[in-house]
Amino acid sequence: MKRDKILRNIIRVFFLAFTLTLPLPAKSNGPNKSQGESFSINIKEKYHKANHLYNRGEYTEARKVCKEIIDQLDRDYMRELPEKNTEKIILKVAHFLLANIEAESGNTQEAIEIMERVINLYKDGIFSIETAAEAQLKIGHIYRKVGDYPQAIKSFQKAIDQYGDTSYAKASGDNISEINKRKVGDIYGKVLLEGRKDHGDITISVFNGFPLYSIQTKKDGLYSVPFYDSTEGTYISVVASKDGYIPQVTNIVVEEKKKTYNVPKVTLFPMEDPSMGFLIGVCYQPIRGGKIKPHYGINEYKRNAEIKISNSNGELKFISGEDGSFFIALFPGTYSAWVDKYVGNAMIKINKGKTTIYNLGWGVIKVD
Repeated sequence: MKRDKILRNIIRVFFLAFTLTLPLPAKSNGPNKSQGESFSINIKEKYHKANHLYNRGEYTEARKVCKEIIDQLDRDYMRELPEKNTEKIILKVAHFLLANIEAESGNTQEAIEIMERVINLYKDGIFSIETAAEAQLKIGHIYRKVGDYPQAIKSFQKAIDQYGDTSYAKASGDNISEINKRKVGDIYGKVLLEGRKDHGDITISVFNGFPLYSIQTKKDGLYSVPFYDSTEGTYISVVASKDGYIPQVTNIVVEEKKKTYNVPKVTLFPMEDPSMGFLIGVCYQPIRGGKIKPHYGINEYKRNAEIKISNSNGELKFISGEDGSFFIALFPGTYSAWVDKYVGNAMIKINKGKTTIYNLGWGVIKVD
């Protein structure tokens, strides 16, 4: 018995000695007490630098610093910190600042993905439900800012449905109400794919001179899409497109007090050369303003306009139609476009088998 007790003590001593010789885990549990204060100061300084660069419009550098902050903060130990911890707060605001940078740089999808990442961090136990609700509200604001009101409404409604007990749910409801006040009417139509029985997932894009937003057709090819901010006498362009098919555009005129617009049925035909892509759009002049009587939308289309498309290989010239619309098959690549003397504001990317919508505007009529 005494011998067994001695052996057990020897084993305990051996186990303790063995444990003490094990290397520490490579993964850090976050800054230790001596490092914590200087770590927080460093992170604060970085965030202030990013915010300063953002306010000066230096988005490239601001984006870089924001990403450094996000990469530097260890998600594992952040989970254990209280909500008002400095590092956790900065991790949150760095995400929101980065989303602002992307949104204002025209990178709408990237901005939305950043906010979706914040929501995922809530699901991982790092951020609070309030932060997730704020991110969902932000997604709605991003869509609203670019004029994609249908997606904005969906995003705001999601904030209400999933985070109804937060203050951001009410703000989302207020945004939906404000958007609905700007609604003018609904567009209905049907698009068929030649030789197909399933006519679903055809993209219907609506353009009224400022925002461009899209919905998908049902399996029978039917669609309905609301439109906003268009006044009597202005125009709306409706583009039907699907990968591998030749797109088509239909223009409608907004009439006083008319709420329902029916677009004639359209049939899309397969591309003859699927190795190419299509560029489609309209040449238009927008109008906006008016204190006594508001004006907003497409004032007119530029008919028979000379359009120039160019890249490093050369230049193409063609004429817009009687309705101001144009479409052309192009080899994949990056192009710039002009309508008469007015140059496009961005480079146009053409992808194999896909449709790119790019509308060419000239001037803006501003009404006082």
